[in-house]
Amino acid sequence: MRIRKGKMINICCFFMVVFFLFCGSVTSYSWSIPKLPGMDLLPSEIQEGLNFSGETPQSDGFTGISKTTLQGCVAGGPIVVLIGKVTGSNKLLRNYAIGTLVGCATGELLNQRREQYKNEVEFYDGQIEETKKNNASLRTLNNQLDAEIARNKEKIKELKALQSEKSKQKDMALREKERAEANADLTSKELAMAKKEIDVQEDLLKEMRKKPVENQDSIKKLEAEVENMRSIVSKLDNQVTNMLSQRDAIGQFS
Repeated sequence: MRIRKGKMINICCFFMVVFFLFCGSVTSYSWSIPKLPGMDLLPSEIQEGLNFSGETPQSDGFTGISKTTLQGCVAGGPIVVLIGKVTGSNKLLRNYAIGTLVGCATGELLNQRREQYKNEVEFYDGQIEETKKNNASLRTLNNQLDAEIARNKEKIKELKALQSEKSKQKDMALREKERAEANADLTSKELAMAKKEIDVQEDLLKEMRKKPVENQDSIKKLEAEVENMRSIVSKLDNQVTNMLSQRDAIGQFS
């Protein structure tokens, strides 16, 4: 019996959704999945939206901007990407990372992380180290955005100088707009995730303060890292606002 390709695609999509729900093994929005039998039958645009390599993607293919080490919830990410691809919803696709992390309560996220450790002490120490790592990653993003914002300023100047050469101006604007949109999307996701991460660590501090004597050293260390994150995220917030403004300015030439 022959099965039509369209029907086979629907069947594959159904089993993929079931697979994602069953696994529940993704703890970060930079996720990867094994390539299952039958996935080759899926439309190419869906396959491109999924990472089959087993490696963590570090960037969206645009020089200068890379993803941070911030972690998200187990549920949400892969399913939202799949639905966004199948339905053609660009909004869903662009916001899958935000939905992955921000879509669950801070307590749920902490419990997901807690399961990775043998005891409470190791969990607290692990979160302190993760927050340090996240801060270093966010600082790197700050530096990358400083460079990208400076680059965008120069590109906007170049576009203005091409007023008498409309064809060249439009071609350049389309290229730069694509880059600016991708980087603005990525940095907006990272900002939302960073703000959520502060809430997560604040909730963890509340938990730790219930045993102030036993957790005294850990509380001080985590408080310092959370304060560092607040400062970094404040700068990131301003940078994202600038990036969005530059994206719109570049788009006016296209």
